Amino acid sequence: NKSDPLQIEIQQDRFPTPIVRFLETSQTDGNLLCFFDWAEYCIWKLYPKCRVFIDGRFTDAYDVKTVRDYLDFVYLGPSWNEVLDRYNADMVLIHRGNPVYPAMRSMPGWQIAMETDIAALFMRTAVHGKTLEDLRNGRIVVPAPRDTEFFP
Repeated sequence: NKSDPLQIEIQQDRFPTPIVRFLETSQTDGNLLCFFDWAEYCIWKLYPKCRVFIDGRFTDAYDVKTVRDYLDFVYLGPSWNEVLDRYNADMVLIHRGNPVYPAMRSMPGWQIAMETDIAALFMRTAVHGKTLEDLRNGRIVVPAPRDTEFFP
């Protein structure tokens, strides 16, 4: 029942729309390591404020080492935490079902900024300390989620 049959509905239960809306409307910028399935959505909404680590262009745009680094990160490979520094990530938007999620919860120098049923946004405290503090103290108002979101 869409008014335009060529629009793609962004499913609220599969995408971190409230978190991306927060990043989109706030003064937050940086290097975002995000769950692969959400990368194009994040690029669409957040570029140029936030640079996304890897996206659907996969091996067309990224070398094998970069792809392996991403997989090491998400699945807790031997050097998963080194990936954050290697690619200068200061934000991580990850699916809560990924193995790295509980590890990030206890990662020194990182804090959860926002969480939904499916996603968590972690921020590096050395870079985003003020934003984290402002969120905790209610000085940043998180926008209400939209009922439905369409691309484009």
